[in-house]
Amino acid sequence: MYMTKNVLRNLFKKSATRLYPLEKREIFENVRGALDIEIDKCIFCRACQLRCPSQCITVDNKAGTWTLDPMACVVCGVCVAVCPKKCLHIGKQYRAPLLERGLITHQGTPRVPKPKAAATAPVVPAEQNAEAEVQKAAVATPAPVNTEAATPEISETVAEKPVEADISQAAAAAPEAVEKPEATGTEIETNAEQILETPQAESEKTEVKPDDAEQKKEDLSA
Repeated sequence: MYMTKNVLRNLFKKSATRLYPLEKREIFENVRGALDIEIDKCIFCRACQLRCPSQCITVDNKAGTWTLDPMACVVCGVCVAVCPKKCLHIGKQYRAPLLERGLITHQGTPRVPKPKAAATAPVVPAEQNAEAEVQKAAVATPAPVNTEAATPEISETVAEKPVEADISQAAAAAPEAVEKPEATGTEIETNAEQILETPQAESEKTEVKPDDAEQKKEDLSA
C-alpha cells in the first residue's frame, strides 16, 4: 500500500527519461563529437601528427594519405588548432558504435614541389650600359706618372754630395769602423825580424867607447 501512491502519480505524469534511440536529446552548442577532415584542403604538412598527444593521427605526405585511429583519439582539439589550412574540425555528432576496431583513412593528392624559376637578368637601357662601360674603362686605365720632373732633383742632389767627400767624412767620424787589411806572410816575417833586431840596436847605443872613458878619467885627475 505504501507504493500505491507513487505508482498512481507516475501513471498520470510525464516520463522522467527518454526512450533512446527512439527519442534523442538535443545536442549542446560546445559539444565535441567526431574528428573529421576536408582532405581536398590538406597539404600533408604533418603538423597534426606531430602535435597530437595520443599519437592517433598518421600522415604520409608522399602517398597523400591521412589516417585516424578513432579508438585512440581523446578529442582534445589540438590538431584543429595547429592546422594551417583549417581543414580539420570536430563535429557535433558522435561516431556510431563498432564491433571491431578499425582505422579511418582518407586519400588525397600529395603536394608537388613548385619548380624554381630561373633568375632573369634585369633589362638595362643602352645609355646606362654605355655610361657603365666608360666608367669601367676610366678605372682600369691608370693615370700617367710624370717622371721627368722628379729626375732632375735627384741628379742635382747627387751632384751636390760627391761620393769621395762622403767616404772621407764617414772615416773621420768613425775611424774604428775602418777595418785594417789582414797582414800577409812576408809582412809577418819582416815584423818578426825587426822585433829580434831591436834589442841589439839598443845595446849598441848604450855601449861606451874605451877612448871616451880614459878621457873622462884624465879630466877628473886634473
